[in-house]
Amino acid sequence: MVFILQTSNIGKVSIVEIRPLKYLVEYRDKYPDCWKHFDQFRNDRGISDWPDWPNWCFCPLAGAYAIISKGSMAQELHFALDVGKLGALAAWRVSQGIYRFDKDVFSSLINTEINKLSLEVFYRLPEWCVYIEAPLFIKFLGCQIFGFFFHLEYDVNKNTTELRFVLDSVNGLSAVPLHFKESLVEAIHDTYETSKSNNTVFFPEISLPDIVADEQARDLMPLLSLVLYLCSENQDTLSNNKQIQPGNRFPAPKKTKQGCRYFPPKKPLFYEVGFNIGKSLRNQFSDSFNSYSHSGPRPHIRRAHWHTFLAGPRNSVRERRIKWLPPISVAVNGTDEIIPKILNVD
Repeated sequence: MVFILQTSNIGKVSIVEIRPLKYLVEYRDKYPDCWKHFDQFRNDRGISDWPDWPNWCFCPLAGAYAIISKGSMAQELHFALDVGKLGALAAWRVSQGIYRFDKDVFSSLINTEINKLSLEVFYRLPEWCVYIEAPLFIKFLGCQIFGFFFHLEYDVNKNTTELRFVLDSVNGLSAVPLHFKESLVEAIHDTYETSKSNNTVFFPEISLPDIVADEQARDLMPLLSLVLYLCSENQDTLSNNKQIQPGNRFPAPKKTKQGCRYFPPKKPLFYEVGFNIGKSLRNQFSDSFNSYSHSGPRPHIRRAHWHTFLAGPRNSVRERRIKWLPPISVAVNGTDEIIPKILNVD
């Protein structure tokens, strides 16, 4: 499926009107003192009854379940539905990053095919949880979404990593877990089968039809591309007109008499994503096709794609990283290709 961007300027017009803040208030009121509980879980990390977990996870969803269920083993449906939402909101609250993509980069990214997933690259997510704005034409299973939260979950019992989406749609929040597999369709099937075996109350004893898994994969693919770009080595992200370097930006806690606490910023932090490269792409393609003559191969656009590579010294354990290679104009004025230049802003 090809997505076409219809918004004239995604960088200047807020599509969501800071919708994530509304959810913070809603869930704080629904589960009083929940944020203090999460701080306590992090204080107890690796000690007391709490296990340790990797630094790329703010708090395992077991913490959200403990808050919502108040320690009981109840099977009410709202417990299952709220755990993923509360966990994402807790992780997002401490940094409150909202990411807005350049319209042309956005359009190109969501149409970039992902052939094979690599778990390592997601560990370079800039914050514990990000919120990515999306134009209204983006849909998941037929429902329009305004944006989505994304974070990584660590299963303390199985020692595994999960990808977690929480979609912000016209119907409110909905959590979409994804057990990692190299193939997105396989990941969807595995997630469904695991959920069914863990909770027979809410999942019928039937397999997920392939056509449904394919539809979910089709709708998750563009969202996953946006996340991958934030994790990529050559991501182009600005904040207050300053270039943001790739990698983690986890906030540090502050020491109080009650232990370490995470205090959220006074207001959300907006990041402009891809605006340098978007401008370069627009200039490149405009110049390329305006200067075309019939004496030679016609200029065309080489499709955007992902490039995975290994980083680090050859004699050590090397880290798998990813780059997004944007669309490239080919056969322009006798040259084979023109590669957009990303300018750092001081």
